[in-house]
Amino acid sequence: MKRVSKDKEGNGLQRHVRYWNEYWDKIAGEVLSAGLGGAPEYWNYEDKLQKRALIQALKALNVNLQGRRLLDVGCGNGRLSFWFAERDAYVCGIDISPQAISKAITIRRKNNLNRLDFLLYDGLSFPFRDGSFDIVNMAGVLPAIEKIGLTERVISEMIRVCKARGLILILELIKNYPEDEYRKLVPEDRLVHLLETNGANLVLSRGIYVDRVRFYFHYLSHFKVTWKVLRHFIPVVLRWSELIDEHLISFLSKYAEKKLFVFRKM
Repeated sequence: MKRVSKDKEGNGLQRHVRYWNEYWDKIAGEVLSAGLGGAPEYWNYEDKLQKRALIQALKALNVNLQGRRLLDVGCGNGRLSFWFAERDAYVCGIDISPQAISKAITIRRKNNLNRLDFLLYDGLSFPFRDGSFDIVNMAGVLPAIEKIGLTERVISEMIRVCKARGLILILELIKNYPEDEYRKLVPEDRLVHLLETNGANLVLSRGIYVDRVRFYFHYLSHFKVTWKVLRHFIPVVLRWSELIDEHLISFLSKYAEKKLFVFRKM
């Protein structure tokens, strides 16, 4: 495993490293999209919606990933890193959690995958030269770095390592999240302002879903008796939800809790 720094500066960063190590320890095996909370169906569903939004956005911008150098910030176990690599991008995933990086490397080696690498980094400065990547991606990371006051620094680094006219993809939950000691939401207007003041223009914003499915599959899974009954209705609810998300999300976009933002570096 490659290590780029042992320095753990920053408010609460050490505690967050421990938290995310424990998080990835709880995820058994090498499942890329299933999450915690007793409801892997929810996380698999969200994974599908995220990837569909990425496909639609890249198509709308006429972006071909083949041969592009892509950085996946906060890559976790490589869920999106592998997905980008399957589309012939050269991918590097970075994360502060040794457990997450270890899982990603294990999956890569087991499947003899090329065109991608994974690095453990210090959570502060990216170990790359200016303009190293055509595309920089981050999904589901902002609430964690906002909580410890590193949002501006990480966004600045994302823009620094992106090539001129390159793309920055940010896929985040921006509303209705029950904040805790490890996460704090970044409102949409603050996110756009931070990117634009650091030299990147918003070129596309696409709602992914209005987060009703989280209620069904995440919160209700904590109530054992209720969950035993509701699990029988999973296929029906998923078909209903996907139909709505596929055909109505353009109308519901301004109400979406999770969105994909695409910025272009000036």
